[in-house]
Amino acid sequence: MPDTARRYGLEVNPADDERLDAVKSTRAAARYLRDLYQQFGSWPLALAAYNAGEDALQRAVRHAASSDFLQLSNLRLLPQETRNYVPAVLSVMQLLGNRQLPIPPSRGAETQSSAPVFAVIGGQP
Repeated sequence: MPDTARRYGLEVNPADDERLDAVKSTRAAARYLRDLYQQFGSWPLALAAYNAGEDALQRAVRHAASSDFLQLSNLRLLPQETRNYVPAVLSVMQLLGNRQLPIPPSRGAETQSSAPVFAVIGGQP
């Protein structure tokens, strides 16, 4: 989304849309996912917030009084797209050989890192 992209340092205007720059948008998306993990405390919720938006996820969590993705999904408090997206991303990670989710990021992690960056095809911050 344009506002989220700008929040993570990308130019988004009629003359230049850095969301289309694979390197810049991937780095911004990785930082955004890290921040969502820190905010929500689990990768399924971080992925749900990435897809549906932070506010939509927060409303769902408040409504259900639960931060369990499966419960939020079963109660249909998240959009169908998000209910499909989270398991799809987790499945792709498993197919690619990641039996476990990434190690939780540290609170003081540098924004510019030499660590590998992962992105979802077609995903934009």
